[in-house]
Amino acid sequence: MIYPFIYCELMPIKYQMSKVDHLRLIQELSEHIAAYRFSMAEEIFANLDLRAIPAPLAADFSRLARQVHLYKESLQILHPHIYGVQKPSADLLVEYASSLRRIGLVNQCLHLLTRVDHPQTPLHRAYSHIHFWDYKNAAQELSNYLKDPKLEERDRLVAQLNLISCHVVLGDYERALD
Repeated sequence: MIYPFIYCELMPIKYQMSKVDHLRLIQELSEHIAAYRFSMAEEIFANLDLRAIPAPLAADFSRLARQVHLYKESLQILHPHIYGVQKPSADLLVEYASSLRRIGLVNQCLHLLTRVDHPQTPLHRAYSHIHFWDYKNAAQELSNYLKDPKLEERDRLVAQLNLISCHVVLGDYERALD
């Protein structure tokens, strides 16, 4: 299948992808993921030169890769922007920590998140605590996360559901019902 963002069929696919309009590609990947066409998104990532992704868009591409469970690719996208610069952005560090958590490096994720001031930090710390069955600290992190007035409705609902689950596991049924 030839995608509309590929310029010449005769060029190697990796080269074709380096000439892509990255913003348009982010939109296309987002649409595939929203429509649950994960195999289409996976195919795009398979043909994408991960090293050619510009630094300002690396966090967005990483997040999209993570959403289709391409954790290794997510880390590959971020690695040059984390270790190749003096001070990586908070967005990049949060995405990198989240991908570390998803491949099982939870302690490294928590360690990295202690140094990051970002609105998503409490959420990812909460998920890390849940991994360790530490529901008390997870509930506290989720409560901190829910204080952000700029949360999108879906993100707020997911965090509230996880907070309710933490309270149920802790046996605090009154707080779960609030």
